Amino acid sequence: MPVDGGGRDGPAAKAGLKVGDLVVKVDGREVPVYASFLRWVAEAEPGETLSLQVKRGDKQLSLEVKLEAPPKRRP
Repeated sequence: MPVDGGGRDGPAAKAGLKVGDLVVKVDGREVPVYASFLRWVAEAEPGETLSLQVKRGDKQLSLEVKLEAPPKRRP
């Protein structure tokens, strides 16, 4: 699953993810399709930390992403 953006100040950016990185594992599980990645993130609780294996060019990186509560919507 290639990273295509996200918030500059969000958990992914704070962990060091960059546009173009390829997330290949989450907590040791292979990421077969983007929907799996989204489901795993949605099932996690704010404050939980996910371990990611990321491919950046020809390098393999291990990153830790601490999830945050989504911002509150204004009416």
